[in-house]
Amino acid sequence: MPPTPVVLANVPPNRFTVSLTPPANQGVISYNWYVGGILQSGEHNATIRIPWARPFCGNSYLVAVETVNACGTSAKRTVTLFDPPCFAGYSLRISPNPATSEAEIAVLGIPAESRDNGLQQEQLIEGETGELVLYDRLGNQLYQQQLKGGKTTINVSSLKPGTYMVKYYSQGGVLEGKLLKP
Repeated sequence: MPPTPVVLANVPPNRFTVSLTPPANQGVISYNWYVGGILQSGEHNATIRIPWARPFCGNSYLVAVETVNACGTSAKRTVTLFDPPCFAGYSLRISPNPATSEAEIAVLGIPAESRDNGLQQEQLIEGETGELVLYDRLGNQLYQQQLKGGKTTINVSSLKPGTYMVKYYSQGGVLEGKLLKP
């Protein structure tokens, strides 16, 4: 029986990468990778890349792998992966929206002192840093940029008319917004 692998995961933008550590290579013919119980790959590859599901936050994934060699198939090893949580009390401001040439994207939140006073007024979160990504309606990544200081301006003049998804990824989770291009 082939050795049972250990499954580790990391989360780069837009996908999970799951690898066997250490790779099981004693006569392994192939690796059977399952996501949500469905066979995804039966190749000689100790790594699988899994795209995030929409809405890119708050989802969980059950990933299993088994190794196959001349003696048979190993027991499945599983790991549950989680998208970063969605922000609570934060939002993205995209303005102007619709935008024809440029759009400013800012991370807004309600400071604790505003909540305590019952004001509930959103403000720019100036210390916020993370990654801003723009997707088309099919989920293809079109643009990526580090966001520092809570806001940035992006050039949208070359985009075709339509609706685009803006995602902001940080340690605190994922924020989403829609950008309209007339």
